[in-house]
Amino acid sequence: MSEQTNKGSGQFKRNGPHRNRRRYRGGPNRNRPPSPTSQIDRLVEKYINLLDQHLVARRKFHDLYYRAEIPQLNKLERLFYQSLNDLREFENKIPEEVKPLFNQRVNGLKLDTTYSENH
Repeated sequence: MSEQTNKGSGQFKRNGPHRNRRRYRGGPNRNRPPSPTSQIDRLVEKYINLLDQHLVARRKFHDLYYRAEIPQLNKLERLFYQSLNDLREFENKIPEEVKPLFNQRVNGLKLDTTYSENH
């Protein structure tokens, strides 16, 4: 028997010449480049994460604008503009061949302007 259990520890102890060798975890698709849809999915996920960070920074800045001390207000303003710059920089770094698909995924819905047109 090449593997024995240590009682109480829940771990396996390997005996033999290959006891420190890692197990093979590769597969036939291991080195295949990512498909365009998975690339867009990752881009959208990263964009949504940056957008959430910006919305949190914006909410904190505007909620505490009149209540915060000057150093805290400066920090909130710096974080707000930094998150906005990160978001813009990310949008500018999107590859041109993926940009139409990304825009379709993120901005694919038609804007609802019913209220503004009526009032």
